[in-house]
Amino acid sequence: MDDDATASTEGWRPRVTDVGVLRVPATRVDDTHEDAIAVVTSADPLTPAFRENVVLSAVPTQGSITADSLAAIDETRRAQVWTHIVAVSPWAQGNRGRRMIFLYEIDRVVVAVAKYTFTSGDQRIDLTCSADLTTFTTLLPIFDEIAAFSELSNTAERELTNQSGDQLPVLDAAATARFGEPLESLDFLRGSQVAPSADYVLPAGSLDQLWSTKDRGLVSTATRSSEVGTALREAGLTSRFGGSTTKAREVIAPLQTSTFRLASVLQSAGETQQWSCFAAPDGLALVRSQSTTVHATSPESLSIVGLPAAIARLIAWLPLDPYWAAIDEADRDRVFDDDLLNAKLCGERVPSPKRLGPVLEECWSADWVSVQIGMHDSTDGLPLIQANGKYFHRDATGGGSLLRPVPSDTVFLGILDLVGRHRSRGAS
Repeated sequence: MDDDATASTEGWRPRVTDVGVLRVPATRVDDTHEDAIAVVTSADPLTPAFRENVVLSAVPTQGSITADSLAAIDETRRAQVWTHIVAVSPWAQGNRGRRMIFLYEIDRVVVAVAKYTFTSGDQRIDLTCSADLTTFTTLLPIFDEIAAFSELSNTAERELTNQSGDQLPVLDAAATARFGEPLESLDFLRGSQVAPSADYVLPAGSLDQLWSTKDRGLVSTATRSSEVGTALREAGLTSRFGGSTTKAREVIAPLQTSTFRLASVLQSAGETQQWSCFAAPDGLALVRSQSTTVHATSPESLSIVGLPAAIARLIAWLPLDPYWAAIDEADRDRVFDDDLLNAKLCGERVPSPKRLGPVLEECWSADWVSVQIGMHDSTDGLPLIQANGKYFHRDATGGGSLLRPVPSDTVFLGILDLVGRHRSRGAS
């Protein structure tokens, strides 16, 4: 390590392993885990729900970083618990490789993971750093430093063959050209990640009826026998006389006591999708989602979960999937007339403006979706546009809107920051 790096790691300690030196903050303690080369955990976790940890492991390489990255993605998707991959990006600090950010949910706890993957010799080296979702933004800079300061490599040197079979990884030609290095295609992830199932899927208007009859033990025959009334009774949310059950009171409790309300609206040509979260002081949240078109309103989905699980459901609902955010100078700070953007969002055929950057040019022919994520009764939020699986931040400026392509991990961290700001205000 150079002098600057040595100075910046004061208060850190080295952990010598078979694949190099793992450098971690001195406050971290050693642990063990099956199949791991090294494990360190926090002696004083930031939350009692989950003890943040760093796991170093190695498996045989698939022959290249592109193949190893795809193998790591595949392993994550095949996990026995719900997972959602948020971002994959090149990693060039120290060991060159990939950084993948993903979520998983186990035993009602949502964990956020930054996984750094490197190819060295005949091995794929994984540095997997995990934290409770609520503390991830605090710990991610530390995880990045661990990956940057550690000196990981396999000393075995031998000719590598394609371990994954005869078929080589499919590359993203456009991203490869922009980054100047081979990058695997991530298109297969777009829209293919499964969202967690809802607790209840009910006809439109069900939550409104639950709320309006919450204090009544008996409702009219017409109300009980309606489509909504029948569905509520079959779901165990109302009694035979239409009164609220214990389950129903659990569903509407966050509505009555919520101190934190987060909402998102997706608007495209002919369709509006709405997602909302009402979180009570005890941490339980009601999550509701529904879509409306010019022809019909979809059933509404309802779930009672902890707030971190609600945020994970927002990520999956959007959905926020990985993409290569290769941003060309021509894509930065581009101001568009609002009438032109609104026409594009309404599905009108708008000619491509001159001198678009490559990212905007690639997305111009796709359907555009307005994405609003914000707090109830507040102007604080994230104004976004989604096109061709990529996200753009939309800032109002004099005479129009400034569009900036943003990586998926930036959107993810922006959502967590928004939630963190308003949770702290509610607590105070």
